[in-house]
Amino acid sequence: MPAVLVDKQLQIIRLYGDTGPFLRFKPGEPTLNLLGLLPPTIGAPLETLAEEALARRCAVVVGSLADPATGKLTLSMRVSPLDTPDEGDSRLLVSFIRGESASNTSAADFLLRGGSRPGEAVDWSEALRLSHEELESSREELQALNEELRASNDQLNLANDDLATANARLRSKIEELETQSNVLSSGAVRTLFLDHELRVRWFTPAIRELFPLMPGDTGRCITDFVQKFDDKHFVGDVRAVMQRNEPREAEVHNVEGKWFLRRIGPYLARTDMPAGVAVTFSDITARKRAEEQLQARNEELECFNKIAVGRELRMIELKRQINELFNQRGEPARYALEFEAKDNDSYGKYE
Repeated sequence: MPAVLVDKQLQIIRLYGDTGPFLRFKPGEPTLNLLGLLPPTIGAPLETLAEEALARRCAVVVGSLADPATGKLTLSMRVSPLDTPDEGDSRLLVSFIRGESASNTSAADFLLRGGSRPGEAVDWSEALRLSHEELESSREELQALNEELRASNDQLNLANDDLATANARLRSKIEELETQSNVLSSGAVRTLFLDHELRVRWFTPAIRELFPLMPGDTGRCITDFVQKFDDKHFVGDVRAVMQRNEPREAEVHNVEGKWFLRRIGPYLARTDMPAGVAVTFSDITARKRAEEQLQARNEELECFNKIAVGRELRMIELKRQINELFNQRGEPARYALEFEAKDNDSYGKYE
């Protein structure tokens, strides 16, 4: 006798005998659920049979089922609960009995007893048609869900592309900021940021050459520190830049004799509103030394020029005196002076 061993969810555990005439695998994803493998005319009462068998703890039989092989109502189905050590793991043996009905309860009567109204006949063809319609509706819903899923995947892929682009830009910006930070912290740039109350907001390590600042001094007023450079107008220029938003600069030198070009400019926030001032110091010691050397050379040249001019003037005066002596003796002049008239024939040239 063909039979199927299932659990309480009607999942097939084992097959007995030739169950081929009763079980049919449908196209698509395979299933081991007995309800999905039985014809609708046989599977319709199975779920109710299983519930009653488990509840009564005894075999339940339903007859007058259509035999898939002959189409006659000569098939009976018996559902027998099996005892297992684990009460939560109930098993059922579903047997298919061919021949005369082994039960006086038909499938229609059983379904009526399981929930249909008394006197209502069961039209299996109508039930089958409704099942097909429900299946088709489920397929359409599944197709719509698949299309929505594809659209969501497309949107997700687009969002991932945008996110990747944004991440690439962010990495580029971070690298740029790291480069700028490394340049500012390398010691080549001396920069100081002050707010409207002259409090230190940020500075580069190189600024310590001009102010005795430490990492913990952020937030302190710049006037609390003694300058290491000669600049009496520093605080005044800072306040003037804050008031007029016009940059100022000056050349200053520190106690070690190094020269710096001090620039003070307004620092604008993201809203383009002044948030304080940025002070930078550029080392111009080499340029200043070159200017001093050039100035000294110019002074030397001026002094040499004065000496040369004075000597030339004395030579001209001496030549004039000699020419006058020759004139007094009645002799022609010995030297021709360039600033005198060239058409004077009484002068000769000395060779």
